[in-house]
Amino acid sequence: MNRNNEDNAVSPAIATILIVLMTVIAAAAAAVVVMGMADTQPDYVVGLIVKAAPAGSDAVVTLYGSRDIPGLVRLEVIDAGSSSGAFVEAWNGAAGTAPVGVPLTAKGVARPAEEMPSYATNVWVKGTFADGTDQVLLMQAVTFTNAEPAGSDDGDEDAGPGYTINAQEWSEYYNANKWSISLPKDTLLQFHDGYVFVTSQYSYDPHWLNVDDINTLNAQDFLQKSLGTHSGFVLDLSEEKISNAQEVDSLPSSPSDEVGTLVKYGDKLYAKVRFDAGNKNDWVVVGTKTT
Repeated sequence: MNRNNEDNAVSPAIATILIVLMTVIAAAAAAVVVMGMADTQPDYVVGLIVKAAPAGSDAVVTLYGSRDIPGLVRLEVIDAGSSSGAFVEAWNGAAGTAPVGVPLTAKGVARPAEEMPSYATNVWVKGTFADGTDQVLLMQAVTFTNAEPAGSDDGDEDAGPGYTINAQEWSEYYNANKWSISLPKDTLLQFHDGYVFVTSQYSYDPHWLNVDDINTLNAQDFLQKSLGTHSGFVLDLSEEKISNAQEVDSLPSSPSDEVGTLVKYGDKLYAKVRFDAGNKNDWVVVGTKTT
């Protein structure tokens, strides 16, 4: 009889201990949530693939759809297996404009310590979202072929400005409108030696230019003999000027910005075309990032 009494007393004791433990765990979980200790950062889901370019140090990222792509504003890639790895931009734009199905190239991602025919490393793709969240979206092993070693500048020399200029070729425009030319406001014309931006509507008879070969007319002569500085200006869109253009989060509105100033905003290249700060037409798109 005594043995049975002892057995009956074991179960209630264990049950009491378990109840106390469950109560403590539940209270701790509640405290974490109430005190904001839980990780509430959203996990974004973006479908993408990353692979090496056919040869060299470039990585190619392709988005293929997901619920969170509309919130994406930037993609960056890093050689996480290299001590000299750094995030390289593959795409930068406004929310809702991420190019699905389009290969996006991140220049010079692979950073091997020395030149080698085959370089296997871990590559991370990071996304930035409209709410300011940065998140690693993909970690993947990638093998590069003939990647340039870290510190090599060869790839940068061939990179170019990275923008397609939205200009009309002067000779083609003239030949199509040689008897009476009407230049719309905010027209960008490309000459063999530069660009002219037309700041106001202008119509004229091209014979007034009085040159032997109008197709070889240079930008400065065109400006002086037709528009004048009141209706346009020569715009410097050299590779050096574009490469040195500032990346901005919004278009500047300071009157101190000189006419002809270039800035990079999203995937567009903008030029300052007027002095009247605050007017939405102060800045116009003159180029689009080449993907």
